[in-house]
Amino acid sequence: VSTRGSFCYVVNNPKDWSSSFCLPVGVVTYGSNTSNPSFFSYAAESDSSLLLNNDEPSPFWNQPFRWFWRDESGLKPYKDSDNSYIESNYDLYLHRGGAHICESSPIFRLVDDRSQLYMINYKEMRQINKATKFVRQIERKQLDVLNNTLNQSWYYEENGTLQRYDGLVQGLISSAYVKYVDGSGPAKIVMQFPGRPESYELDFVRGVQTNMTSKTVRCLKRK
Repeated sequence: VSTRGSFCYVVNNPKDWSSSFCLPVGVVTYGSNTSNPSFFSYAAESDSSLLLNNDEPSPFWNQPFRWFWRDESGLKPYKDSDNSYIESNYDLYLHRGGAHICESSPIFRLVDDRSQLYMINYKEMRQINKATKFVRQIERKQLDVLNNTLNQSWYYEENGTLQRYDGLVQGLISSAYVKYVDGSGPAKIVMQFPGRPESYELDFVRGVQTNMTSKTVRCLKRK
C-alpha cells in the first residue's frame, strides 16, 4: 500500500489474483467528460440471467442421467425438475457424504393426478409413497451425451446470447464433465476464470453456472 499526496491510497494486487488486498473505498467521480481509470477493469455482472427455481434445469441443457420409476407396464421417466432434484441428491450421497434417503418435492401420481410426497432410497433404489407406504423400484440410466464431448465447446448464456468460455478452461470443464458422467467425479465443481476475480460453481445436473459472490445464475450449453 502506498499513498499519493494526503488523500489517495494505492493498492497493488497481483495480476493473477493469487491474493488481493482491500481497503474501504469512498464514492469518486471523475467528471462527465472523462472516462473511468483503467484500473476499473472488472465490470459488474448484469442480472439478465434466466430466473430458475432451485431444482429447475437450464432450458439449454440435456441432462446426462435420467431417473425412472417402474410400474406394471414398465419404466416411467420423472419430469425434468424432479429428475434434477433426485440426481442432485444422489450426487450428494455418492460424492459428498449426503444421506442415502431424501424426501421428494411433490410429485403428481398418475393413477389419480394427485400430488404426493415420496421417500427416495438410493441404497435400495426405490421410492416409497409417504402416505400409502406403497413401494416402487427406481432406476438411473445414462443417456448418450458423451458423443463428441471433446469436440464440443462450452458456453454460458448472457443477455440472451451464448458466450464461449475462455480457451484455457474449455478442457478443464470437459474433463470435469466426463468424470461426472463416468462416476469418478462430482456433479458440481468450483473454478475461477481468466479475467475474473470471483469463483464460479458449475452444476452439470442442472446445466447452470453460479457466481459464488453475487449468486448470479447463468445457463450452460455444449455445442
